[in-house]
Amino acid sequence: MRSRWMLLAALLVGCQEVTATPSAVLAPPTTTPLILNGLPFAPGSTLRFSVPADASGMLLVANVSETVGDCEVALTPPLPASAATATPSASPTAPVSPSPSPSGGSVDVGFGGPLVGPGARGPFMAHLLDTAPRTIGSEETFWINDGDAQLAGDRQRRCRLVRVSPHAYVYVDDAAADSIPDPQLDKLVTAFETHIQPTLAPLFGDPLQGPDGDAHVFLVLSPWLGQSDGRSGLVGYFWPRDAGPPGGSGNDLTQHANDKPVVFLSTSALQLPDVTWLGTLAHEYMHLLTYTDKSRAAGAPRTEDTWLNEGVSMLAMDLCGDGLQGGDRYVADEVSGFETAPQQYSLTDWSRDPNGCDYGESYLFLRYLADRFGIDLIQDVVYSPQTGIAGLQSQLALRGTSFAQVFLDWAGATGAAKSHATPGYTWFDPTGAYGDEQLPGLQTQSADAVGALSLLPWSFVYLRAGARPVPSQLTLTQASTPMVVLDAGKGGEP
Repeated sequence: MRSRWMLLAALLVGCQEVTATPSAVLAPPTTTPLILNGLPFAPGSTLRFSVPADASGMLLVANVSETVGDCEVALTPPLPASAATATPSASPTAPVSPSPSPSGGSVDVGFGGPLVGPGARGPFMAHLLDTAPRTIGSEETFWINDGDAQLAGDRQRRCRLVRVSPHAYVYVDDAAADSIPDPQLDKLVTAFETHIQPTLAPLFGDPLQGPDGDAHVFLVLSPWLGQSDGRSGLVGYFWPRDAGPPGGSGNDLTQHANDKPVVFLSTSALQLPDVTWLGTLAHEYMHLLTYTDKSRAAGAPRTEDTWLNEGVSMLAMDLCGDGLQGGDRYVADEVSGFETAPQQYSLTDWSRDPNGCDYGESYLFLRYLADRFGIDLIQDVVYSPQTGIAGLQSQLALRGTSFAQVFLDWAGATGAAKSHATPGYTWFDPTGAYGDEQLPGLQTQSADAVGALSLLPWSFVYLRAGARPVPSQLTLTQASTPMVVLDAGKGGEP
């Protein structure tokens, strides 16, 4: 459904000249993105950009609204059909095809929490969670979901306490009690106590506390995760419902609540590289902290919007020395998928994205925010009772900018061949190698091959006008939905 109004931002990337008139010049790329300022783009109107002979240029078109936007794109005179279908990289080097997932398909290897569902009911922290002291060898029953976030996927599993540390109780499903070597359990506890909890808790607070201020987290390993159809790659999850007391009936998911601050990991996770399964532990622990902070601030159970929640947890993996910064090829694969076809992804509406998720884009956006504004911004967003765009907009306004402006700046930084040439990222290279994954760099679309352009909410695409021996003209014609070209300002630091 198209809305009556939307915003379309058009940026001339790497151009030597721009003018605030219905005609502008696309010149050879340079290192600094320049912005097309204040051009009206109403229904039926047309924007034309002249491309000199033997020159090339790129146009970044971004939908900075929560609805789909459409326009027509034409480059005249047209290229031959064989040339028009090319999709060169924004980098001057040839793109490298992303490596397939080891499973041969798109697999969630643990970046899926929290599961969708209700959290605790009633006033938040109205009761104390069950974190009473436990002793090694004691047994306990947990409701564990296979990943479908439905009652049908729940099973009661008997689990044994195998490790106690200052901040965690580690349980193993009885069905796998003898299959996990002691060194792996010791590695889990050591990682949690030396670089996950000490890194994240000081930044984002402790999770829900039990009697006498006990802040132990329950870390439960079970083979039940990922047992439902198509979820064999699920590595872990945090579910807000488990932070509340059991209750309800019928289809009420809270009737299987565990009443504990609990993170679940699949026993098969321990077969993955350490950077992946330990990164997943950090990821899910961050979901627990985010839910706790949001709910405390609101005085009632509150979950963050999925795209922002996941982006924060992906960033947490980096902060703990895992994730992309640690060389995790699974995270690199997510980023590569986004870079290969950015126009297929909406930053904020995952329901429209391929496979219903967009971890790579959310990660890059949060990585950019942290690099540009500092971790203080991420803390302020997590501690705020507001969620989604509204919560981020409030914090960015205090820093003299806006969500739309930062989205455009980020799109410009992510499209740079080497991001250190563009203010924003401090270390991420869109064409770098992480683990055994070579990122392709943000891919562009040939303006000849586009025709009708439909952009998802909060998405963007780079249109490339390739060099040709005669002057040409790149034309954007607005379709039925009214659009406005924003005065976006220059990308990078304000």
